[in-house]
Parts: sequence; C-alpha cells; structure tokens
Amino acid sequence: MIELVVALAATVAALGAVVWSGLSRRRHLHYALVVVFLAALALAIRLAERYGRGLLFEGPAATVRSIHMVVVTATFIALFIVTVTGIRLAKSQGETAAARRPPHRVAAIVFVVLVLLTSALGTAMTVLAQRAE
Repeated sequence: MIELVVALAATVAALGAVVWSGLSRRRHLHYALVVVFLAALALAIRLAERYGRGLLFEGPAATVRSIHMVVVTATFIALFIVTVTGIRLAKSQGETAAARRPPHRVAAIVFVVLVLLTSALGTAMTVLAQRAE
C-alpha cells in the first residue's frame, strides 16, 4: 500500500512539474517531464490494479468505482487530445504556434483536472472497499 501512495504522489508531483515546464515554455524539459509523468502514471496504475485485486467493491465502493472507471476513460481520451495538440504545437512556429497554444492549454487543463479527479475517486473507492478474505 505504501508503494502505491508513493507512486501516486510521484505521479501528481510529476504532473505539477509538467504543468510548470509547459507554462514557462521550457520545451525540452517539458518533453522529458511528460515522459517521467507517463512512466509514474503507468506504475501507479499497475500498483493500483494489483492492490485492488485484494479488495471487494460493494455498496458505495462499487458506485464510486463505476464513476471512477468513466472518469478514467475520459482521462485517457483527454490524454490523446493533449498529445495531438501538443505535437501540433511543437511542430508549429510563429503565428501558427500562437494560434495552437490556446487549444493545447485548454486540453491540458481538462486533462489535469481529470487526473486529479481520477486520483481522488480511486482513493475514495479504495477507502470504501472491504478487504477480500
């Protein structure tokens, strides 16, 4: 359980660093931090799934879990959109870059909100779940 909490904290910290590097337009650092974030996210997901196998999701935990899974799906859709808008922005210059920055920023904000919501819902469903015996 402790490793899951650490992985989740590392994921959120890496996401914060991605946001900071993007807002400060440190392009190469931003790209590297995106990779770090995705690796931390993948680890957190793997650990959460492993830990969740030992839990029973009934009653309120099952309801929260259902909502969590919908938000997870939306988060991955948002990740795809952030990736596409980010690649388009990275390949553009001058006025084109200026025009492509706002859509990427909006997509990134939506993605960050969804990641935080997914984390909160995952935590809530885990707290509400019962240990399988």
